[in-house]
Amino acid sequence: MWEIPTMIIADDKKRIRIPAVHPRDVYHPETLTRDLIVLRRIEPPKPKIKKRMTAAEIGRAIENSPLKVNISYDELRKLTREP
Repeated sequence: MWEIPTMIIADDKKRIRIPAVHPRDVYHPETLTRDLIVLRRIEPPKPKIKKRMTAAEIGRAIENSPLKVNISYDELRKLTREP
């Protein structure tokens, strides 16, 4: 059975449980006095959506990269594989 607290007490990590809030809600605390703290619900920041690169953009990024492989694939394979 879930515990329903009549008093809200902070734990060792300075966390409190507030029954009226929902997961992932974002609140801004405003300390008015030592005994009065106001929590204002704010909109959470929008996640940054990263656009996927097209094949042409990937090709240009590889061409413009300062990293260049100066050996053939077979030579690289010999260097990186056990005999």
